[in-house]
Amino acid sequence: ELYPGAEIQSSISGQGGGSSGAMVTFQTADSQDDVIEFYKKQAKSKGLEIKAEGSMGAMKMISAGKGDGDVNANITATKAGGGGANVTIMVGNQG
Repeated sequence: ELYPGAEIQSSISGQGGGSSGAMVTFQTADSQDDVIEFYKKQAKSKGLEIKAEGSMGAMKMISAGKGDGDVNANITATKAGGGGANVTIMVGNQG
């Protein structure tokens, strides 16, 4: 699910060799903390386990997955210069 009020900057998707994936980048006026909390709840509601969580400077990220790499999602939210956050979501599915 796309973050409420997100302004999409770019997106791409593809498939091949039994795998598929997608990436979307967007901006929001909300903080990176709000974005990460939203996607932690989304991941858990879809049966994904939070595999990693971290922060470095103005960047926060989570990595979620299901099975043995069958489904993976990585969300990175970086504090934007004028406030809010720049967000990148990458999702992959094998098989």
